[in-house]
Amino acid sequence: MKLGYWDVPLSARVDDELDTSIVPAFDLTLIRLYVALNIIGLVGMILMVMTASISRKVKRLSTWYSFCVSWILSCSSYLLLFLTGQQTSLNPVYWLLLGPYSILLVIFIGVAVYTNRSPGTLQKVSWGTYCRSTNPDWARISWIVVAVVSMAIIVVQGQLAARLYSNFHSIRRGSQSFATMLRGMLFTLIGFINLVVAMVLVVTNVHDLTFDIIISLFPILGLIVFGSQMVRLAYVLDLLEKVLVQRERQSFVFTTSKSLIDQGPDLS
Repeated sequence: MKLGYWDVPLSARVDDELDTSIVPAFDLTLIRLYVALNIIGLVGMILMVMTASISRKVKRLSTWYSFCVSWILSCSSYLLLFLTGQQTSLNPVYWLLLGPYSILLVIFIGVAVYTNRSPGTLQKVSWGTYCRSTNPDWARISWIVVAVVSMAIIVVQGQLAARLYSNFHSIRRGSQSFATMLRGMLFTLIGFINLVVAMVLVVTNVHDLTFDIIISLFPILGLIVFGSQMVRLAYVLDLLEKVLVQRERQSFVFTTSKSLIDQGPDLS
C-alpha cells in the first residue's frame, strides 16, 4: 500500500533524502491561478499606492495607505516560493519557509524561537501553495488577529457608510460623495467576508487550496474598490501624455542639434 504524504512521520518528511514515492501531487493549474491572483494583487496595489501618492487630485488617509501596504506585504509573503523558483520544490530553503511568518517583528521573534528548537515543524503545505507551521496554534493566532482587525474595519467603515447614507437624499448620483459611500459599503462587505473566513479557520482549522484561492482574491477586490476611479485613470493618462510630450521635445532638440552639427559652419 502506497503511503500518503501525511501518513508518514514528521521526522521522515523533513529528512534530507526524502522518498520520492511520498511526494505530494500538486494541482499545477490551481497553483498557477493562486500565483496569478497574488501577482495581480501585488502589482495592482503597488501601482495604486504610487499613483495616489503622486497625484494631487486623489486624497487618502494614512489608514488607507496602511491597508494597502498590509496587502502588499501579504501578497509578497504568499509569493516567496514562486519568486525564488521553489514553488514545486519538495524541500525549500528553511529561511524561506520562515519568511511568511517574519513580516511582523513580534510574530517573527516568537516563531523564530519556537521553530529553531523544532525546525521540522516548518514545511510546505501538501497542495503546494506556500509554507506553514505544523503547529496549529500559530495559524489560529494569526487568524484571530485577522478576525479582530476585520471587526474593527467593519465598525469604522459601517459608521462612515451610515453617516453618508443618512444624507443620501442630498447626494447626487455620480458625485464624489456618492462614490465614497459606494466604496465604503463595498469595503465593509469585503471586511465582513474576511471576518467570516477568519472565523471559519479559527473554529475548524481546516485550511486547503480553496481557502488560499479565496484569500488571494481579497487584494484584487480591494484593488477594484479603490483603484477604479475615473480621476485616477485620468491622472495616469495625463501623466503618460506628459511623458510622451517630453520625449518628443527631447527627440526634436536632439534631431535639430544633430542636423546643425552635420551642416557645419558656413565658411563661404
